[in-house]
This record gives sequence, C-alpha cells and structure tokens, in this order.
Amino acid sequence: MNRLLAILLLSAGSSLTAAAESPASHSLELACTDLQRAQDHARAFLALVDSGLYEAAWESGTSHYRSQQKKDEWLKMAKDMLQPAGKPARRDLQAFRQAQAAAPHEASRVATFDYFITQADGSRHAERLTVGALPAEECGVVRYQVDIRRMALTRILDGFIGNLNKAGGRLDYSTDSLVEIERVLMEHAPGGEPRAKQTKGADYRAFVHFLGQYVGEVLVRHHGGQWSHTPSPINKVPPLILMPGGRRIDPHQMVADYARQPAIGTLRQALERELAAAAPQP
Repeated sequence: MNRLLAILLLSAGSSLTAAAESPASHSLELACTDLQRAQDHARAFLALVDSGLYEAAWESGTSHYRSQQKKDEWLKMAKDMLQPAGKPARRDLQAFRQAQAAAPHEASRVATFDYFITQADGSRHAERLTVGALPAEECGVVRYQVDIRRMALTRILDGFIGNLNKAGGRLDYSTDSLVEIERVLMEHAPGGEPRAKQTKGADYRAFVHFLGQYVGEVLVRHHGGQWSHTPSPINKVPPLILMPGGRRIDPHQMVADYARQPAIGTLRQALERELAAAAPQP
C-alpha cells in the first residue's frame, strides 16, 4: 500500500507522451492535426499500450517526446499501474479539439482526444492523448496522460474492500451489497459512535470515507455515473458523482449521514431516492 501511494504521488501531474507512425498511407496527404490522420496516430499508439508493449510505445515517440519523458519513469508507471489494470473493456471518445500548441512551439497546432476508459471490473478513469508535429518534421502522439490518481484510489479501495471481505464481508460492488455497508456500520458503530477505541477519530472518519467511495463506485459501475474530479493536493474537495441526466450525488455525504444514525434499509432507500431523482423525466 505504501508503495502504491508513493507511485501515486510521483506520477501525479506528469505528462506521459509517446508517438506512433500512421498506418494509413493516405494520411500523409493530410495535416498532422486533421481528424483522420490524428486518429490514425492515436489508434496506433493506444494499440501498443493496450497490448502491453510499453517500451515500443516509448521508442516510437518523437524527439520532443523523448526529451520530455524519461524512459525509466514511463516504464515504471506503465508496469505498476497500466499493466495490472489490463486491456480496457471499452474506450469512449468524449471530445476532440484542435488548438495552438503551447510555447515554445507556438507555430504548431495540436489535436487532443479525451477518452473515458472502462476497465473489465467496471471502474473508469480519464485518458487524454495529444497529436501534433512537434518538432515540425515529426507528426505523432506528443502527449499521453492517464488519471493515475483515480486508478490508484480504485486500487486502494479494492485493498480496503478485500480486507473487509476477509473478515466476513460480502462486498462485490453490486447495488445489493449496500446491505453489507449497513451491517458493517451497525456492527462497528450502532449508535453512530464506534465501539472500539482504536477506530475512533480520524481512523473512523477514514473508514466511513472509504465506504462513501465504495457507494460512488457502485454508481459508476452500475448506474452510468462518473466522478466529477479526482482529489489532488491542490483540490482536496471530495468528488461528486455526475449522473447521465445531470444530477449530482454525494456518496461520501450519504454514507456519513447514515453513519450518524445507522439502521438497516435506510442507506439503500437513500440511494434509491437519489436514483429516482436522477432518472430521465418522461
């Protein structure tokens, strides 16, 4: 766990970049940031990453990429975070945009793809890939960014849930498993206060926070929600769940409210009310 947190802190905010040559010959006639040509580069690079060919992805980078991204750091991050997650079950394009490149390449343009990645277990994270001619004679993927923090938080949550399940829990990220959260909180703090002294204070608040993250993941994996943002040192505000219809649900507050006065059935009822309010109106 400590190693994972170290990876999270070291990787946060880093730009992970790579380049790939377009497999389509007709793309050579198009501008580097044209949708079709940029998409060819994006698909070629992502195919390397999804296949676990991380060194090949780095070696395919432009000279600009190799000057910005150290090979050993890229390989460490890829093998520690991307490899365990495995090939994504789905990659959904959320946005494509073209813009002027940042200094010192003001004369160049870049094309950026924003994706949402769905893993085999249903967890999701954001991914951004940028194509450009940086330097001008080399067209390729010039930036690749993954929400490493979200991936790490999900991994830490999995470890927390695994420990609860070893102690007899039956938490499997299903909606029905919310009864387990009710049972656990009533067992540890039947009147809203934890029984064991060692779980009081900050430890108990962290315990409740993890359960709130679990409820958020239930909404993401089974009800089409997505996290509003990923907490960071400069934005420590707990994220909300954005539902498809636009409603915002605060899973951390939902569990915190329940923990103050736990009763079997009330947490699931609160979630059902939120889902009913989030459902599209006829």
